[in-house]
Amino acid sequence: MSEKKEESTAPPTPPTDLMRDVPPRYLTHQILAFPSDWLAALRKCMGDKKWALYVYSAQNGTGKSCFAATILQAYRTNLIAKGCKWPLYEPGNQGGRWMSVPAWISKVRDLERWPAHREAFATTPMLVIDDLAAGRNTPYVVEELVFLLMRRYENNLRTIITSNLPLAQLARAMDPRLASRLQEGILIQAGTVDWRSKPPG
Repeated sequence: MSEKKEESTAPPTPPTDLMRDVPPRYLTHQILAFPSDWLAALRKCMGDKKWALYVYSAQNGTGKSCFAATILQAYRTNLIAKGCKWPLYEPGNQGGRWMSVPAWISKVRDLERWPAHREAFATTPMLVIDDLAAGRNTPYVVEELVFLLMRRYENNLRTIITSNLPLAQLARAMDPRLASRLQEGILIQAGTVDWRSKPPG
């Protein structure tokens, strides 16, 4: 009679393609490498169940996108440790999604396919929107992005947003109602230091 093999209690190893939808250049730092006040703001956002974390700076290279990507990576890694299987996009759309606004503008304009993408972005428990208000934002694109974010606000779904604009400028560039609702989230002013010349950690 063969002996029954003991089941491993070790947490599953994250798959190599865990972040395949995120540019690799944004995944070069560990979460603890970021400024302590950023991490405190992130903890407050998560602990107080705020709907949005808005990370902004007019300066390029401050680490906004890297920070957002690392948050998504930590979120997915935690799901894997809890036993969720990858890919996490289906079922339930629970693994979170990454949306770079400049890269997605052409897809927003695709009237045939965009509604399905919009629904997935609107309902995923964790969404990262990178470079909000960047690129050529036509009235239609602005309307679609505002509609998407309003749905997430109404359902209190965690949304990490990076932008070059403070909320006052975002209100003029997109919609004052959106800027108002983002004030209910947590704001991080990302400073003026270019991390490409002085990496964190």
